[in-house]
Amino acid sequence: MPTAATRTRRRALLLALAGAFGLLLANAPLALADTFTPESGGSPNAGDIDTLYKVVLYIGIAIFLLVEGLLITAIVRFRYRRGGPSPALVHGNTPL
Repeated sequence: MPTAATRTRRRALLLALAGAFGLLLANAPLALADTFTPESGGSPNAGDIDTLYKVVLYIGIAIFLLVEGLLITAIVRFRYRRGGPSPALVHGNTPL
């Protein structure tokens, strides 16, 4: 069983780590400029490629969020509940 001094040191260490992490996150926008998309400019084709990349990226993000939302909804809605009916078995159901 940890002593009170050990718990205090752990809390201080966790607080210091959280503070350092917070400082890193505060400076992240400067270091992460154009991280997820290519840099703009350079040539006329580079601008078109950058626009196309961003359009595909945003459409992909929307599809991902839709699929994940449906997945989480299905997991929560059809989960097993204690005292409830047993879930239907679908083993061998080829059309499904």
